[in-house]
Amino acid sequence: MSELNKETGTLGSRCHEDIFNFDVPDTEVLRKACREAIVDAGCSIRGYLYVLFEPQGETHVWVIAESHVAVHTWPERQALAIDVFSCIGKESAKMILRHIVDKLRY
Repeated sequence: MSELNKETGTLGSRCHEDIFNFDVPDTEVLRKACREAIVDAGCSIRGYLYVLFEPQGETHVWVIAESHVAVHTWPERQALAIDVFSCIGKESAKMILRHIVDKLRY
């Protein structure tokens, strides 16, 4: 069970990044990069949800044992947003976020 962080008064840590001027990858490339990043960070995937929006854009959500990862895309704006919440600490959330960004940029 998560302990209350006495410094922040929260049960977990959230990291978020908006990325602009970015060629949003196709669905399978994005899904694979994120899944690999989550596993590389040592987290356990428990569930996955994918939503395609018309005329464009998509949302991916991974439920992980440590909490969740969400990625939202706006191809028409060449943008995506990544949101990570971890109940095992800020470093875990930061690591997942960095892994995703690194995998998508290279």
